[in-house]
Amino acid sequence: MSRQPYQPVEDIPDIERMFLDAPDTDAVMHRIIRSTRYALTRPSHLRARSDYRQQVSEVIDEQLLMFGITHASIRRPSFTRGNPKVFVSRYAERVLEFGWNNPSAPNPSWFKRSKYGNNVERYIRNYFDFPTPGQAAGKLTNPLLKRFLFRWHKEYTFLSQYTHVRVGKLRFAGMHREKRMMQEGIKDYGLNYAARAIVASYSATATACALVLKKVSSDYGAKAEVIEMWNLLVGYSLFSKALWKMYVEELMA
Repeated sequence: MSRQPYQPVEDIPDIERMFLDAPDTDAVMHRIIRSTRYALTRPSHLRARSDYRQQVSEVIDEQLLMFGITHASIRRPSFTRGNPKVFVSRYAERVLEFGWNNPSAPNPSWFKRSKYGNNVERYIRNYFDFPTPGQAAGKLTNPLLKRFLFRWHKEYTFLSQYTHVRVGKLRFAGMHREKRMMQEGIKDYGLNYAARAIVASYSATATACALVLKKVSSDYGAKAEVIEMWNLLVGYSLFSKALWKMYVEELMA
């Protein structure tokens, strides 16, 4: 696969004049979360047969709920209480406990080499560490989905520079020290990047709902609402339009 595994998209006419009403879009976003969660009210709605459909359904449901909570924290300071579920195997729990109590120790006799690693340290890192879109893409075989996740990883990397000490974050700090930089310029810079983060949040929620609805036997009308959300985003954001054309449009067909 090429190093640039996604194609450019056609420009949006008069994009500089496009306007996305955030409160209205927030309402649509929360509606698609509720509708998609409703489609998961019964584990039997999941198409894939598994003894763990109940647990998988609960984990997906809570992840969808977190999209709304995370978006609220971007739009305004927000805190939430609760005990989110963690879905891991008994064996993984045992490996984690061993690694915690015996740092740098050799593998115990009961440890089994697997796709997660050939030693305890690597197993814990691969099994429990935060799964970036790029890491997830490496575990998939569907070329369209891999390309889609590679594009998401690019956006993830961009936004991560503000939670890590990278160039974007350092540049913003430097702007505040530069007396020649007009205050209006700093404000515009912040607003532009805030808008990009908010659109990424909208797109992430719409992406998650689309992927989930593809795996349920009945969507109870949620699919139409998710398409409505994408239509709003595609008319405003080239990033969202690229995601739609790359994978989601076919997913929702």
